[in-house]
Amino acid sequence: MKRSIPHRETELEMVHDPKSAKEYLKITAESTHQDGNDAAFIRALSLVIDAQGGGDLGTARTQDLLDEIGLRLNLYTVHEAV
Repeated sequence: MKRSIPHRETELEMVHDPKSAKEYLKITAESTHQDGNDAAFIRALSLVIDAQGGGDLGTARTQDLLDEIGLRLNLYTVHEAV
């Protein structure tokens, strides 16, 4: 019987290559812009950060990919934390 590969591992392999990661982020961003599913984009960011090395390194590499597709993350307060 063939051993199955966990889903997360398969996803990480899919976006390990920076070119693939950039295309994945671009498609996910476009989809999020159309349907407003912010959670899907946040999940995509998390996946790419992990695939690009995790931590500060993965975050920096992912920011570079976002810059290449013309995106920048901005956080702003929508209400005060409780």
